[in-house]
Amino acid sequence: MAPPFPAALTRPNQPPTTYRPMTSSTAALDRLKRCPRRVSLTLSAAVHQRLIHRADDEGRSLSNLIAFLLETSMGRPI
Repeated sequence: MAPPFPAALTRPNQPPTTYRPMTSSTAALDRLKRCPRRVSLTLSAAVHQRLIHRADDEGRSLSNLIAFLLETSMGRPI
């Protein structure tokens, strides 16, 4: 029987990690809050350049700046 995960993900001399279902809907919601999601979007070239310059000025990555701006504009600061 093959292990449930590829060999690269298993630890020597220890059983492989197995899936455990959530115990409550509250636990599921807490996990979703901590798990970032990826989003694709299309920007105009001008907005993209402005964001790149601002991210550089603030010492942030572009994705971090966009996430920060979206979260703060929704009234939910990081």
